[in-house]
Amino acid sequence: RQRLRAILQKSYASCCARRRFAARGRRIRDRLAQSWADADLCPTKRRRADERRAGGAALETGLNSPWDLLLHGGKLYIAMAGDHQIWALDLARGRVAPYAGLGREDLRDGPLGGACFAQPSGLATDGTTLYVADSEVSAIRAVPLVGKGNTVKTLVGSGLFIFGDRDGIGPQVLLQHALGVVCYDGKLIVADTYNSK
Repeated sequence: RQRLRAILQKSYASCCARRRFAARGRRIRDRLAQSWADADLCPTKRRRADERRAGGAALETGLNSPWDLLLHGGKLYIAMAGDHQIWALDLARGRVAPYAGLGREDLRDGPLGGACFAQPSGLATDGTTLYVADSEVSAIRAVPLVGKGNTVKTLVGSGLFIFGDRDGIGPQVLLQHALGVVCYDGKLIVADTYNSK
């Protein structure tokens, strides 16, 4: 049992260590995230998926493969690749919960709670929209920030396992496993990972 716990702790810590606000070891050291990655709180509590997906108190809610973080307007947005959702941590209230996504792996636009993502991996913002590199559907998604609307839209991407290497506009573009996105000078810069671009 201790060996299993050590493996879970190491696995969770290595995932967190890859992302901003994260450090090697068992804790996210940034004061915004406090002690989420403490082994007694996250990987060992074995919460059922429906409990985890509901959110709750930040220091008591297990996370499922958080790949990127973005701080905006008192909220820390989380690309929750394992649950195929975008989560938000309300820093003032200390509560974390799903912000966008149904929790099913797919490419589907729609209202925040009804849209589908497929391993969201990278986050960026221009101040009004949260841009998401949605890796398994090789897509870039636009998610409105709090108070800016409620509809998720796909900017680039066509669906699960539809990928390639093609320049163009909108649906003409094909990416392959985009993992990162950055807003710069009015443009989106995408890490098109498997196309090495």
